[in-house]
Amino acid sequence: MSNYIVVRPAPDLPEGFLPKELNGKWFDVDDVPRIPPLGTNNKVSEAVAVPTGKFEVREDGAVAEIYEVRV
Repeated sequence: MSNYIVVRPAPDLPEGFLPKELNGKWFDVDDVPRIPPLGTNNKVSEAVAVPTGKFEVREDGAVAEIYEVRV
């Protein structure tokens, strides 16, 4: 069984901040990197995705926790 997250914009996120291709995109938690790879820039980003405690169900029955993108 896989664990999923789905990305959604926070209600107050500026229009167009989250690219359309990411709104509603599902990710398998096992495929999401936990730390930045060595040699990458580790600056604080402009946005963060936070777990909401809310869930979404896909047509195939899979369940994902909704992560909201916030600035």
